[in-house]
Amino acid sequence: MTTDMSHHHESIGWLNDLANQRALQETLHDPKVSEKKKDEVKLKVCQCIVHLGDLSAQTYPWRIAKEWEKRIATEFKQQTMKETKLELPVREFMTKTDLQTRYKGQWAFVTHVVKPLWEPAAALFPEMEERLATLKANSQKYIEIANKKGNNRK
Repeated sequence: MTTDMSHHHESIGWLNDLANQRALQETLHDPKVSEKKKDEVKLKVCQCIVHLGDLSAQTYPWRIAKEWEKRIATEFKQQTMKETKLELPVREFMTKTDLQTRYKGQWAFVTHVVKPLWEPAAALFPEMEERLATLKANSQKYIEIANKKGNNRK
């Protein structure tokens, strides 16, 4: 499934290779490339687009991005409560509910997981550049707010 995070690094590598080679258009229009290969490339591009969509919440304006973060934090909290009740192992990062910790976690997720996928995609599809810029701005806002919250406690 293309929203499966187990294929995330593969998608990043594939998009980076394609962006570095600037080969997407050439591959799709090259008469020497078989139709089967072209179809494989088209399918892979579609799979990457679905994955980009799955990880797009932080590419929206701040008011929407922070609402998605809040929803995910609520989902994590509910999940950990159910896991605790069922005596299942709980992931430590999902138990953190204070804003500073959540925002530091969101910054790390955006910086180390989402942005590496969006950068080569924006290189391939310049129309996505604005979304990438918004993603970077949101990431910066998360860490600034988290750091400010941390400084207020000292």
